[in-house]
Amino acid sequence: ILVKIGTPIKDVIEACEGYVGEPGKLIVNGPLTGTAQFTDEVPVTKDMISIYVQNEEDMETLEAIECIHCGRCVDNCPVDLVPARIATLVDRGRYDECMELFVMNCIECGKCSAVCPSKRHILQLIKYAKVSLSRVYPDAVKESDSMHSSCMMNGGQ
Repeated sequence: ILVKIGTPIKDVIEACEGYVGEPGKLIVNGPLTGTAQFTDEVPVTKDMISIYVQNEEDMETLEAIECIHCGRCVDNCPVDLVPARIATLVDRGRYDECMELFVMNCIECGKCSAVCPSKRHILQLIKYAKVSLSRVYPDAVKESDSMHSSCMMNGGQ
């Protein structure tokens, strides 16, 4: 549905016949790479493309376990990173080594987390590393953005 910018998310949900069951998680812009919201009072913004509501009873509590080194995240990374290694370095606070593995080139598609049989929050860790590193190396963000734009114009090549 189309709504005016500034409309509270709860009004959008109500226009779609309301919640079904007890709401558990509210995510804007999709469950894979979207952003969790803590209230349905949040207003719609121009960059919102979807609102995902997961019912309380449908939510699984999945505990992450250690990486089993299966390589699925590597096989599915569209920019040929080593997501599991980067996530491990982030866990250990070794951000400079993440730079050496080109963490800033991550396009944040979320495939690594989606395919991880250990249910590790790889994308979340990578995003954390990028934010932390961008504070120390602001030029790295500019280079990464330039590379990302070039990659998208070349169809991901």
